[in-house]
Amino acid sequence: MDRITLTSILAGVITIGLVEAIRIALCAALTPGGNEADND
Repeated sequence: MDRITLTSILAGVITIGLVEAIRIALCAALTPGGNEADND
């Protein structure tokens, strides 16, 4: 049970990490300049 639980938690963390990474990548791709535009 412990191994299954740890695997499930690890899979969840990895999935969330991938989703967040994809969202950040999409936002960066859809908005040229991004935060650097604010520095101007």
